[in-house]
Amino acid sequence: MNSATIGSLGASPVPYTPHDTCITEYLLGILINNTLIAPSLDSAPDAFTLVPGRPPHWDWRKVCWSLLLPSAPDFVKRLELLAANKAWPEGWHEGAHGLWKQLAMAECREYCTYAVMTRNLPMPSSTALTTLLDNLLRDHSVSQCYQLIWNAATRAVDYMVRGNLRTTARRQRPHRKLPALCRQSSGRNVGGQGI
Repeated sequence: MNSATIGSLGASPVPYTPHDTCITEYLLGILINNTLIAPSLDSAPDAFTLVPGRPPHWDWRKVCWSLLLPSAPDFVKRLELLAANKAWPEGWHEGAHGLWKQLAMAECREYCTYAVMTRNLPMPSSTALTTLLDNLLRDHSVSQCYQLIWNAATRAVDYMVRGNLRTTARRQRPHRKLPALCRQSSGRNVGGQGI
């Protein structure tokens, strides 16, 4: 829209998050709570819901966003230069790390949700997932955590399939049922080939 306002996330051709899950509002909450963005008054009227006696509510898909930085494009350019030169002002180190950690945790949580949803796996408990991601992010980048999460979800499904095959093989004659089980688990005909 302009240098201080961006359009609605719902109108963007690039999705804000991989799936429309509750993490989208969580990520926006982090940006709002750190006073980096706010709903813009230039938004379409239907982006806001006003109910007497309640605070205004907005639809994050429809609302436009104000960047709460003085001269946002200049700030981003200066920030890129500071990051490239590693000449951060002293007070920024601690605050920047805290914000990075919040965003990294939210991104990894969203990716975990995506990975388990695509494989019909149960979502880990919030406490277990938070502890796991906190430990992973100490030594790994967000993209490395994505790869670890993806591999773990793939291995979990493989483990479940192997367990199902072993249990069924003990109960039935394996030479007749194994190809059928493979077709069920992979969604394609394996033609009686070995696993």
